[in-house]
Amino acid sequence: MGLPNKYYHLFKALYNCTEGSVHVNGRQSPLFKIDTGVRQGYVAAPELLNAVIDYIMDQMLNRLQIGEKYGDRFPADSDFADYTALIYTSAAVLKEALKTLSEESLKVRLHIS
Repeated sequence: MGLPNKYYHLFKALYNCTEGSVHVNGRQSPLFKIDTGVRQGYVAAPELLNAVIDYIMDQMLNRLQIGEKYGDRFPADSDFADYTALIYTSAAVLKEALKTLSEESLKVRLHIS
């Protein structure tokens, strides 16, 4: 996915066998297994999300080869935090981009809504 193996294995180890609990009104719940998601307050969480989003967008843009080429890239998106805006001049091209974006997202088990 464009992430060096050593970092992939590091992040995987950080999330392996993760458990959590909820603290409400002075009482703590029993521990439960966390299978998906990103740890709250985890400093790498935004970077992890952005890395995945950038990968998906690059895959989509490379597949479509549309828009104005800038160097060896086709910039057609702007993203901040967990928001991404696609920038196209026609509805037909945007529709194709959304279809391709959905397909590429599913390859990394990310569902676009």
